[in-house]
Amino acid sequence: MLLLIGTRFQAEAVPEDITKLTSFGFITLSEYLLSNCNGRESVNIANRIEGCGELISITNRKTEELIQCSNCEAEYTYEEIKVNAQRIKEIKEIKYNKIIDYILEKVKNTNVEIEEIARRTGNYIFRINEKSFFVVFNFPNCNLETLLLNRAKNQFIILINFSEKIPSIPGEVIVFSGYEILEDGFESFKHILRDLPTCSELIEKVRLVPSIETKIIELGKKIEWQFFENEISNFIMHEIKSRSEQRYLYWLLLNHHPELKHILVNAGGAGKADKLPIILSEYLSDMLREPATMDAKLYSTTKVTNTTMEKVTHHMLLSDSKTTRVIIFTTTNDVTCWEDVFSAKRKYGYFKLLILTARILSEISVHLEFHTELIEKMQSRIPHSKTSG
Repeated sequence: MLLLIGTRFQAEAVPEDITKLTSFGFITLSEYLLSNCNGRESVNIANRIEGCGELISITNRKTEELIQCSNCEAEYTYEEIKVNAQRIKEIKEIKYNKIIDYILEKVKNTNVEIEEIARRTGNYIFRINEKSFFVVFNFPNCNLETLLLNRAKNQFIILINFSEKIPSIPGEVIVFSGYEILEDGFESFKHILRDLPTCSELIEKVRLVPSIETKIIELGKKIEWQFFENEISNFIMHEIKSRSEQRYLYWLLLNHHPELKHILVNAGGAGKADKLPIILSEYLSDMLREPATMDAKLYSTTKVTNTTMEKVTHHMLLSDSKTTRVIIFTTTNDVTCWEDVFSAKRKYGYFKLLILTARILSEISVHLEFHTELIEKMQSRIPHSKTSG
C-alpha cells in the first residue's frame, strides 16, 4: 500500500506500519463512522422509507441530532445509523519530508555520506567506502523516472519503499523497506550494500541467462542420456552445495531485487491460475535439504509429466522413508506437472518436489557462476557424429 492521503482502514484493522508512523508523528489519522443509506421504518406512515444506498459519514456530532443523507436527504437518528456502521480511520496528513529527514538521520548515524541532488525531490547519493548509490524514495512527487536514467549510467540504485506492492522498476534496482529502516536503523542495510554487485555487473548476468538457457536446451538434444543422468546431475548438485559464498550473494540479490525474485511457470488447469511464481531463494533452499532422491532425465524431445513425477516419487518411497525431497533434472522447459509441485508444497510447507528446467538451471548456474563449466562439460561429451553434423 502506497502512503497516500485519503487512504481508509477499518479502525480495528489499521496496519501495524501505519500505527507506528502515527506514533512517530509522521501521519495524522481521523476517525469516523461510515454507513449506508439503507432506509428505515417510518414513524408516521405504514410504508418503509427506502434509502439510496449512498455512503453516509458520521464525524464528531451530537448523537441527538438527525443525520441526513447528502444524496437523497433521508434522515436517521444516530441509533438507527450506527447499527450497521463501520468505524473508519483515514489518513488526513502525511509528513513526507519529516519521514525522509528521519531516515536520512538514521543513515548518517552509520557513517554513510549523503549528497542531496538539486531540484530532484526524494533523490540522494549515498557513499559507502568507495561505492556510490543513487537513492529514490517511493513517495508521491519523488522522481521515480530517474531510476531509468541512472540505470543507463550503470550506477548502484536503491528504492526506499513504503508500499506492500513494488512498483514496476528495472530488475537491477535494490529495494529496501523504509519501515524497517525507521524501526531498526540502517546498519544491516549498509552491510548488504557492501556485498551486492554493481548495477552493470548485474545487468551483464541478467543478459547472460537467456543465452545459457538456449545452450542447455540445444546441448541436451546432442549429449548421451547416460552422461546427463549420471555425471551432469551430480556435477550440478556439487556446484550448488560447494559455492556457499555465491549462494549468499545470490540470496542477497533475490531478497533485494524484487524483479529477480521469482520466475513464472505454467501450472494451468480447470479453475486454477495459468501461471504460478516460483520464489527462487525458497526453491534453492529446499533443494539443499537432506536427504534427497534425485532423478536426472534427458527430456530433450518429450515433456516432464505427471507420470514422470509418479515414477520418481515411487522410487523415493522405495529407497528411503526419510527422504525429504525429490529433484528432477531436465534440459527442457516443457513441464506439464507444475500443479503437482505446488500441491505438494501446500501439503508439506516446502518444495518436496523440485524440477530443474533449463530456465531454472540457467538462472542458478549464472548467478552461482558455474555456467561456463556446465556448458563446457556438456559440450565435451557430444558424440562426434553430432558435432560434425
